[in-house]
Amino acid sequence: MKELIKKIKKTYNSLAMDTFDDADKLEYFKNRILNDLSNIQEQENKPFNPLELGFTKEYESDSESVFYKTSNNRIIFDKINKLYNFDIYKFNRYSEVKRIRIKNHRQGKELLENLGAIEWKNWLKK
Repeated sequence: MKELIKKIKKTYNSLAMDTFDDADKLEYFKNRILNDLSNIQEQENKPFNPLELGFTKEYESDSESVFYKTSNNRIIFDKINKLYNFDIYKFNRYSEVKRIRIKNHRQGKELLENLGAIEWKNWLKK
């Protein structure tokens, strides 16, 4: 992710007036780049939350686990070890990917996307 942020900053710094017809377009693209950069950094600082990705809380025990579910997929958060277990229907028909520590919301979103549990375009709308 650090490489992506560096590329975005490099693109931002390389934008010049000769690339665009007028100053308004240049300003628009610079603001768009800054907005995208702040969104990426926000996702890096935010803890993973399955509720933001369309999961609903199914059950929560007092001290051990929280269960999140969509129609075919389930995420179990182990409160004691702060690890996630995934049951993803599209990934080997309910094979369980065990004991994954998710550092931030972006990492969790990308993992679920790679497992086929969510689609990128659906996440963008939120």
